[in-house]
Amino acid sequence: MKKKKKFVTFSIVDMKKVLLVTSSFVFFITASFVMGVLFSSNLTPHFVTGLVQAGFNKKMPLESNIAKTVLSASIPNLTFIKSEEKPTVTPLTHTEPVTEPIAEPTENTAQSITYKSAEEKGYKSVEGIYINNQTSKSFDMHSLLNKELDLSVSDKPMVLIVHTHTTESYTPSQKYNYTPTETDRTTDLSFNMASVGEVIASYLNSQGIPTLHDKTINDHPSYSQSYSKSLKLVKAYMEKYPSIKIVIDVHRDAIVTRSGTKMRPLADKASPCAQVMCVVGTNDSGLEHPKWKENLSFVLKLQHKMNTLHPSLARPINLRRERFNHHLAPFAFILEVGTNGNTLEEAKEGARLFSESLSSLLKN
Repeated sequence: MKKKKKFVTFSIVDMKKVLLVTSSFVFFITASFVMGVLFSSNLTPHFVTGLVQAGFNKKMPLESNIAKTVLSASIPNLTFIKSEEKPTVTPLTHTEPVTEPIAEPTENTAQSITYKSAEEKGYKSVEGIYINNQTSKSFDMHSLLNKELDLSVSDKPMVLIVHTHTTESYTPSQKYNYTPTETDRTTDLSFNMASVGEVIASYLNSQGIPTLHDKTINDHPSYSQSYSKSLKLVKAYMEKYPSIKIVIDVHRDAIVTRSGTKMRPLADKASPCAQVMCVVGTNDSGLEHPKWKENLSFVLKLQHKMNTLHPSLARPINLRRERFNHHLAPFAFILEVGTNGNTLEEAKEGARLFSESLSSLLKN
């Protein structure tokens, strides 16, 4: 009769002890292996620290990091510093200023015309000089043309150039292209009336005629206050420089037909040259201006000189009811250089020829 085999049985409690001893033995063997690898290489404590803080059990808090526990027990001098969170850095950006591209100038569609005094009808005239009289005033042109005036030049400022409507500008061209601030206007002094006034001032000074040029923008942002601003401006100059005799307020005209076509007055010259026009104010509007005839007398002499040196440069003189601040100086007037249909190069050429005429009048 065969004997039955006996089986060894363990309780549940005994099985837990077996598993605990086994896992402890495996952990001890693993730790010993890790230590052997570490100490068999030339790893420094700083490098080991870096490894721990950079990746060993990275998802676990540093305090419960197994690698930290093992290494700290093996290397007593090894310390661990909890790394600080890196701040979020927002890169600085530099925004370039947005500038509107300047459009290519389109073809100038303004209608060219040469205003000739001899062709004007109903204008008073003397010695080829024509006046478009828009006032109720009557006067003797011949006696005013021949009236003696003190036009002697000294080393003190004699001429003042200002711009009541400084922002007036011209049709953009290939040479002088710009983006208007408003229709036919710009605050850029390189393209508005200040650039034309500079041509006159530079020429007169080069000829020994002391000239001041003020480039203040008087018509922006308020157009309605422009003459009030230029009034104060000219008064200040006259008080500081009593030697000033001639005040020229440089503008440009605007002539547009009913169909919307701009007129482009050109002198009969080889080079494109804008025609100019002198405007003289009076007291016909009721404002005090007792010496308006002296102003007209000076402009008649100047017109005669322009007609002699540069025929067709000057349009007929325009005599107006308004005063235009002309009561402030012995000889004051508005100079209209071309129109909004002209280009800036045409206006500058017209200003240059005007300057030659004025210089010749004062020096002779």
